[in-house]
Parts: sequence; C-alpha cells; structure tokens
Amino acid sequence: ADVNEEVIAALKQGRSSELVKYFDEKVSIKLINQEDVLSKSQAEANLKYFFEKHPVKNFSSVHISTVNNSAQYITGNLETSNGLFRVSLLLRRNLISQ
Repeated sequence: ADVNEEVIAALKQGRSSELVKYFDEKVSIKLINQEDVLSKSQAEANLKYFFEKHPVKNFSSVHISTVNNSAQYITGNLETSNGLFRVSLLLRRNLISQ
C-alpha cells in the first residue's frame, strides 16, 4: 500500500523522477499514441517530456485492485492543463512494469 500511495503522489505532482524509482528494468509504456517497451532511463525521458508538455493539475485514482497477491493495477484520471488522460499502471513485485 505504501508503494501505491507514493506512486499516486508522484502522479499528482507530475514528477517523473519519483515515478522512475518504481520502474522495473523494462517498462511497457504507452503515451498518447506511442507504445513501446523501454528501458528505465528511456521511459523516464519520455515521461518527463510528457509532463513538461502536459503540466499536471491533479490525479485521482479510480480503482486499485490486486490479482493473485502478485500484481496490482492502479487506474485513474490525470488532469493536465491540456486535457484529461486515463492512466493504467501494472505493478509486479512493487515495481511498475506497464
């Protein structure tokens, strides 16, 4: 639960440097219309660029669920100065993998 709270806090603040602490070595990431499996550093660079172009106003988690005690999903809405985005995260072993 602590990891979830820290991930949600990082999203609310639009802080890619805080989110990357929880990235797995490879992260499947989809931002707007680009989707790829990236290294931790590549994913952080893309996320940082996204947050620069879309300053975060707020993030509200809509649903948090656990699957087989091994994976957690966090879904929510990211409100930015340029619109509303749907966010879905998959955490395995307390690391963001997707």
